Amino acid sequence: MSANPTPFRWSVEAYERVVALGGFAPEQRIELIDGELVEIMPQKPRHSSTIELVEEACRAIAPEGYRVRVQLPLKFTTSVPEPDVAVVQGQLRSFVNSHPATAVLVVEVSDTTLEYDQVVKAPIYAAAGIEDYWIININERTVEVRRQPGPSGYRSLQTYTETDTVAPLFTTVPISVAELLP
Repeated sequence: MSANPTPFRWSVEAYERVVALGGFAPEQRIELIDGELVEIMPQKPRHSSTIELVEEACRAIAPEGYRVRVQLPLKFTTSVPEPDVAVVQGQLRSFVNSHPATAVLVVEVSDTTLEYDQVVKAPIYAAAGIEDYWIININERTVEVRRQPGPSGYRSLQTYTETDTVAPLFTTVPISVAELLP
């Protein structure tokens, strides 16, 4: 036994059991990120508005058989993140018994969490095989698009400004970056 204490690593199964038993207060916003519990920060108005703009843009272009989910869990091997917006394949009742294990697009909105979304969340989404990961950088008024996931992260990163358009991989319909920004 080590003289130094080691942090407790949560499994996805243990986390889900605690959630099912009501182990977290309703006002607590917690994600499981790489085996650790992480408290989600409260949202500022610009952050909330941007989430709604992204949701609206995604719903407008999502074909039949795709769902736009807002701040709802995805279930990976060691993480249960709740991205700001995720587009998943499935019907309304497809995820009654289990959270989706993948998404065709994941979007995080960043004002104060940019580094966290780039350094911590990006590798988790890449390891889970998320082909299209976007970070809406409110402060710089840009969209960072990460693609080509691999075991060490994303191999492709492109930054779009508010004069650009970008099409998610699940459709050819482009979205104006300006539409996504507050």
